[in-house]
Amino acid sequence: MRKYIYILMTMVFAAACSKPAPVSDDEPMQMYAMTKAATDFGADTPVFLFWLATDFEDIGDGQYRQPYLEAWPTQEIDAYRTTTYNTGKRYPANDQEVWCTGYFPASLIVDRGERPRKWTALDVPADDVGTLDVMVAPEHITGKNTEHFETKEPKEPLVFIHAQSKISFKARMGTEMAQNKYLRNIKVRVPGNELMSSLKWENGRYIADKTAGSDYEVVLEDPSTTQLDPNQKDREIGNVYIYPGKSSLMVNVEVEMSDTPLFSESEIISLKTEIPFNLTDSYGPVLRENDAYEIILVINYDSIVLTGRKAEWEEGGGLLIPIYPNN
Repeated sequence: MRKYIYILMTMVFAAACSKPAPVSDDEPMQMYAMTKAATDFGADTPVFLFWLATDFEDIGDGQYRQPYLEAWPTQEIDAYRTTTYNTGKRYPANDQEVWCTGYFPASLIVDRGERPRKWTALDVPADDVGTLDVMVAPEHITGKNTEHFETKEPKEPLVFIHAQSKISFKARMGTEMAQNKYLRNIKVRVPGNELMSSLKWENGRYIADKTAGSDYEVVLEDPSTTQLDPNQKDREIGNVYIYPGKSSLMVNVEVEMSDTPLFSESEIISLKTEIPFNLTDSYGPVLRENDAYEIILVINYDSIVLTGRKAEWEEGGGLLIPIYPNN
């Protein structure tokens, strides 16, 4: 994977240097947060961003303002599901409303050379493209001196969803496979143009921005050796996080096969194909953010057949779609 270093000229606008808002004498801002679906990397921490309501509306244009507060919690998102996160900063004076949003994980790259930070773009670290579960808050929450974040009824936590679509790969033996066959080095390659490399700020939230491009790919590999057994459970190969809104996925699969566990003589069975998701729901035939899909490699003596189904983020289910190799 190629890596590039960009040197950007920094432009400082007077509008970005507005005076800090005076604070009230009330208690510090506290708020709840939670994930709509479990994060796959619970040990990582989020970032909470608080803006004055009037500044929030200017994000992304020439009148951009800095957040009222940039908060970097030390615990994972769902730690604040029942216990509030205390920002340590008081609400602004004169009952000014504060809007709160955020993203996960804190390791996403904010700076592209700008000073001060603009927060309008987030980059996925190069080594994490396609393998990092990025989460965003699709809706902001509001609070002010006379109506605190944590005192609203019903409770209004800052809710996070997955910014990408998740593809889980598994493997199993086909019914035509002889049981005296051994396999190893199951590899699944997903090219970079299927993966998300950055997010942008649009209409009050972060959404997927760009694909990673041809210099990137994700390679999932199970190097272990096994004798195929028709009664065995599906083998877990791994997960890939892709750019949302896609109706198909390019994959390249390889499996090494032998008659003996020593692999003194072996052959490579391979498949390169574009997998149509063929989803049928009110949103059209695409995988959206927060959607999950499961692809099963059915390994036969001389071929690989892929079976796909829509899944929950944590557990699969429903909609079996057979996908056959290209000729």
